[in-house]
Amino acid sequence: MLDPVSRTTEALFWLIMVLTFTATFNAAEAGREDVRLMLIAAVGSSIAEG
Repeated sequence: MLDPVSRTTEALFWLIMVLTFTATFNAAEAGREDVRLMLIAAVGSSIAEG
């Protein structure tokens, strides 16, 4: 079992990953290739960490 600090930290990391994934869809619709590429890379690194 995780202690409360580790559990809270894990929840915050998952929240950041979900927000990054959501922001990727918004940027993909924006049409700017640089922003889209950067956010796809961020989601990829989040998935690799998970």
